[in-house]
Amino acid sequence: MLRIRAFLALAFAVLLAAPAAAHAGPAVKGNGFRASAPDGWVVKVARPSSTLVTWSLATPGNPLDAHAVPTAPGAGITIFRVVLPKKERSKTLSRQAIDVVGTPPGATKIAVEQTMQKLDFAGVDGRSVGFSYTYKGRLIAQYDVLARRGNFIYGVEGGWDAPGGNDVMADAIADLLKSWRWT
Repeated sequence: MLRIRAFLALAFAVLLAAPAAAHAGPAVKGNGFRASAPDGWVVKVARPSSTLVTWSLATPGNPLDAHAVPTAPGAGITIFRVVLPKKERSKTLSRQAIDVVGTPPGATKIAVEQTMQKLDFAGVDGRSVGFSYTYKGRLIAQYDVLARRGNFIYGVEGGWDAPGGNDVMADAIADLLKSWRWT
């Protein structure tokens, strides 16, 4: 768990200090934003409901499962946009983040590796939080970054086999967030 905590601290520092990525991959565009996936990654869009849209980004050959967890061994990023119901709009961003972020059904040994932190998400007030958990016998690390714009919560959630994917994910998440533009 200490290595995961060290990664999350590194990821948070990289997000705040890294320059924009030089080698951007496929474009990811949605209502309200555009960004670049990591170079070589595969992008798929899903609309599971009228209030949720997701973009799944995965390393080639390691698609994300139905719960946004990469197949082993792998790394993946899910971008999501959630419409906030009227009754939720008066809540603080931190409270909304708690309501939106989660781990997959069947996850065990869930641990908060990084408590909720404030950050700048492409010029908008954001929050980040990190977890680890066991899922189908694998240790998974998860890092979430969220922001609210209008009546939407936008999120970037990275998940990977820990600790092997730490370096890959630090670069991938930092590159994606540095390329993020609100539209």
